[in-house]
Amino acid sequence: MNIVMRRSDIRFYAILALVVITIVIIYKSSRPRVHDFREKARAQLQLSSGVVQPSNCPAEDKSTEYGKSVSVIVSTQAGEEAVITQTVNSIIAHTDPKILQEIIIAVDAKVSEDHLVLLQKEFSGYEVLVKILQGHSDMRIKNKLVMGHMATGDVIMFIDDSVVVTANYMAPLLGVLHDHPEVNTDHQSPGGLLSCLLKWNCGLVDYLPVTSY
Repeated sequence: MNIVMRRSDIRFYAILALVVITIVIIYKSSRPRVHDFREKARAQLQLSSGVVQPSNCPAEDKSTEYGKSVSVIVSTQAGEEAVITQTVNSIIAHTDPKILQEIIIAVDAKVSEDHLVLLQKEFSGYEVLVKILQGHSDMRIKNKLVMGHMATGDVIMFIDDSVVVTANYMAPLLGVLHDHPEVNTDHQSPGGLLSCLLKWNCGLVDYLPVTSY
């Protein structure tokens, strides 16, 4: 049996195909691009520390299963720029890029312009991921809270520049939040910025509800 298509039918299907292709292209271009800097960060971490810290966390990283993006706020003060290199590289090296929304370095007001330039140069290879913001206070906790309100992730993690995280550290933290739905993680709403403290040693995560800021 011969099937004969009219010109109008051919034109219709051709236009339909173009529309579908256009929609796919627009969809792909609108999706946030995942920047995977883990290998680079691991190399930098090993260069700066000379040793890879062992991890007590589960061998399998399940952090993406919770469907939450994470903003990490790293606070640093004047004279601590050398320490923060390992902190930031460890976060990038050991966090799945599909959930790592951003790293915000909260710098206190006493950090000089020269030191800010050094920080920007240090993390210039991560410019799409790492933001360096200077606060108006020399109080670490105040700067962290101010920068926290600028974060765009579903969950905000506050960390000091003296901490180096290890492999698969994130999943236990997100797991505790998942198990405590009463925690208000909407940091855009009043009282949603700091809803709980997690005392964490990977294998054991203590949930400590606190007064929100």
